[in-house]
Amino acid sequence: MEYEEALSYLNSVVGENQKLSIETIARIVDCFPFNLKKINFLQVAGTNGKGSVAYFLHSILKKLDQRCGLFISPHLCDVRERISSGNDLIAKADFADAACYIKDLCQKLFAKKVISGMPTFFEHLFLMALYYFYHQQSRFAVLEVGLGGRLDATSTVFSSVGVITKIALDHQNILGNSIYQIAAEKAGIMKPGMVVVTGVKKDSRVAAVLEENAAQKRSRLVYAFDENNFIRREKKNFIYSSQNIEYQLNLRMSGAHQAVNAAIAIKAIEELQKIKKIAIEKAEIEESIATVLVPGRQEVVRHEPLLILDVAHNPDGIRELIKLLKSYKIRDGLLVFGVLADKNYRSMVKGLRPFFNEVVLLNPLSDRALPREKLLELFADKKIVLPESYQQAAEIINCTNKPAVVCGSFFLVGNMRKLIIGGKNGSESI
Repeated sequence: MEYEEALSYLNSVVGENQKLSIETIARIVDCFPFNLKKINFLQVAGTNGKGSVAYFLHSILKKLDQRCGLFISPHLCDVRERISSGNDLIAKADFADAACYIKDLCQKLFAKKVISGMPTFFEHLFLMALYYFYHQQSRFAVLEVGLGGRLDATSTVFSSVGVITKIALDHQNILGNSIYQIAAEKAGIMKPGMVVVTGVKKDSRVAAVLEENAAQKRSRLVYAFDENNFIRREKKNFIYSSQNIEYQLNLRMSGAHQAVNAAIAIKAIEELQKIKKIAIEKAEIEESIATVLVPGRQEVVRHEPLLILDVAHNPDGIRELIKLLKSYKIRDGLLVFGVLADKNYRSMVKGLRPFFNEVVLLNPLSDRALPREKLLELFADKKIVLPESYQQAAEIINCTNKPAVVCGSFFLVGNMRKLIIGGKNGSESI
C-alpha cells in the first residue's frame, strides 16, 4: 500500500462505526503479536489544553527517549501530525506500512468475528500509532485522548501517569449536559495503580467527581495546583512552584493558560520520575518547555498588521482568546470565523463581537459544519463577507490593514493556515 492509497482507505472509514465503545479496540490490541508493555504510556484528557500538555510532555520526555512517541488529534494541515517519533512526523512510507498492517489485521479479525465492526478513522490512527511506536522502539509515548476518556481508544492501554486538564462544557451531545457528567467521562481514564494529575481546582465540585472516581478505580489523584503548588508571574515570565522547586516557564506560546498547561506537564513528569525511578534535571525540563510551539494555539503569524490563528472552538477556549485580544487592545478588527454545528456558537460569537467590525464567514470543511448562513443574524450589525473559497478568504486577510483573527474550528484554522503560510491545500469552494 502506498501513502495515497493509505489516505484513501482511511478516508473511506471516516463515517463508519461512530458508536463510542472501546470493546472493539481492546480486542484488536489484545491480538497484537507484540508486547506494548515495553512502552511507558502517558494519557492526556481534558476539555481544553490537552493538546498543549501533550506537546509539553513529549518535549520533556525526548530528553530521555529520542524516539519518544506522540499521538494527538485532530491535525491541522497534515494527517501525519497525529503520529510522531522524536522530532519527526511519521514518514509517508511508515504511515502506509502501519495503515496496511492495521487494515489487514482488522479485516482478518472481523472475518473471524473476533470484532463486530471495523474501527473508525480515529481508532485506525491510534492503532497505527501503537504499531509505529513499537517498531520505533519508543520507551515513552504520550497519548492525547480524542473524546471524553472512559470510552476513548487511548484507554485500551495502561498508562502509568494520566492527566486531566481543565474541564468545561463541550461535546454535550455525547459526554453529557452538565460539567459533572463530563468530568465523570474524563475520569474514565483512571485505572487501578494509575497516577492522575489534574489541573482542576482542589475542593471544587468537579474535583469531588474526580476524587470519587479515583477512590473507586484505586487511582491516585494529584493536584497540579494547591497550597504547595502554584504559578506566579514575574515581569514577562511565569514561575511554577512545585513542592518548593521553582521552574522558570519561558514560553514561546501566547497566553497565561499555556503557563498552566506547562505546569500540569511538569507535575506529571515529577510523578513519572517517582514511579519509574528516572531522572530529568530541572534545567532540562525548563529548556524543553521553552522550545514548545504548537501551531494554531493563539499563533501570531504576523505582527504588522497583527494576524492570530487560534483553534479555540468552544466558549472556554474563546474566553482565553479574548484575554489575548484585550492584551493587544484590538478593536475594529477582521474576524474570519466558522464553527461546527454541535458547538455553543452563540456564546462564542457573543464574546468575540466587541473586537471586530468586519467578519468573514466560512464553512469548516467538515460534514459537521454549521452552515455559515446561520451566523448572519449574530453578526447583523457588522460588515459581513461571504467569500467563494478559502483562497479568497486568504486574499482578504493578506490585503487588510486591520488586526485579523482566524478561529472557531480546527478544520477552518488548519485549512487557512495552509494557505497563509504557503500550503497547497485549502482552496476548496464553499
